[in-house]
Amino acid sequence: MKTVTLKVQANAMTSHEITIPAHEAAIVKVLFKGQVSEIGTSEDKEPAPSANDEYARLSAKYDGITVERVYGLPESEGLSKALEAHKAKA
Repeated sequence: MKTVTLKVQANAMTSHEITIPAHEAAIVKVLFKGQVSEIGTSEDKEPAPSANDEYARLSAKYDGITVERVYGLPESEGLSKALEAHKAKA
């Protein structure tokens, strides 16, 4: 699965570097409204999780409303398509 390292400007004095699965970056960008810049990407050997499991994880981490705003309802194909797009090359 592809990962991305982002620099998140939390406020004028504080920034954080985070490394997350690439499909998760869309949520972080919504939450921090343009105060996010990509530093780098990488791939690891971890297989992509199922869309249902990942939707549940993201909803617990960020909140279901934000995840739904970015990817649609769980039964939509939004998250499945994002996972497929960021799948590591075998």
